[in-house]
Amino acid sequence: MATHTRELGELIAQLTTFLSHHSESTVMRHFLGMPLPEAPSLLNHAILVGIDTEWWEKDPKPTTEIGIVELDASYLQRQAPGVHAENILTKMRVSHARVIPYAHLVNRFKGHGDPEQFDFGQTVFATPTELQMMLIQKFSGRLGQYGNSLRPVIFVGHAVKNDFEKLQESFGINLPNIGSIIKVIDTQSLAKEARIHGTRGPNISLKELVEFFNIKPVNLHSAGNDVAYTMMMAILAPIKNKLYPAATTAFRGKPPALVKGRHIQATVDNVMRIRKFTPTPTWGRRLFCIRCDMDSHVRPDCYSYVTCQICIAHQDPMVRKYAWTHKTNKCIRQETSGESG
Repeated sequence: MATHTRELGELIAQLTTFLSHHSESTVMRHFLGMPLPEAPSLLNHAILVGIDTEWWEKDPKPTTEIGIVELDASYLQRQAPGVHAENILTKMRVSHARVIPYAHLVNRFKGHGDPEQFDFGQTVFATPTELQMMLIQKFSGRLGQYGNSLRPVIFVGHAVKNDFEKLQESFGINLPNIGSIIKVIDTQSLAKEARIHGTRGPNISLKELVEFFNIKPVNLHSAGNDVAYTMMMAILAPIKNKLYPAATTAFRGKPPALVKGRHIQATVDNVMRIRKFTPTPTWGRRLFCIRCDMDSHVRPDCYSYVTCQICIAHQDPMVRKYAWTHKTNKCIRQETSGESG
């Protein structure tokens, strides 16, 4: 049994080594009509998984949201991308969860995201333990046809440098240690390889990258939306010149917005529409109120009477007037002071 397990681990290790000799764009193109010569067959059974997290920007900066997107690589190879790669983008599975102990902590600075505006599906609420189990399941899939080997995972993100550390800190899970990740794809790297440049230094922002493809991103800095746009960029950037031959001679290689009468924004809108009618994940719960903690409704539909003793006792009358908008254990002044809640 130990020998069999070691052999299965070697399949993943060999695949990881093989991919280490190829650029991120080349690896992505393997699934998009330009296969890698002599690639191990196990690669064709990979799954692309993207993760994005958002956190409250005050110490201790707890994670408040997580977004997950999945694309089955075996499907990608059976399907031509189509105009604006719409045939592929519509197959993304996008999930968005708000972390129950901290979901009431919402950033208010300029440019902050709105966790109540998820455009690619239905938001669920989940505890850190539920999210830990979900992540373990996502990265521990098995392939019966390969002797129950771990299913290889292509991890996709934007500026992924600290993603693994944040996930371990928030949910107590070390994803690389599971052993299924065979390649990390960073859309900032894909942009550089496609010669797509930002305006503020060497690393392009997600917003600028999305706008480069003539898409108007809405409700960014919400984990579910960000991770959906990230996967879109992971598909579009590596095959930019294939999808848009005219881009090779255009100013800064910018692709056209309109191809065969189809605007790329219409493609994105279609992805949103399809995902909105997709059933919610089997994990987490659809209803949870961050205002009163009941699981029969969500905050916009809450009419419960709640009070905050911290705000009632505050010297500032502007603070006192908000005392009936939240419970004491959800007061941001309590969170800021470091008290439990």
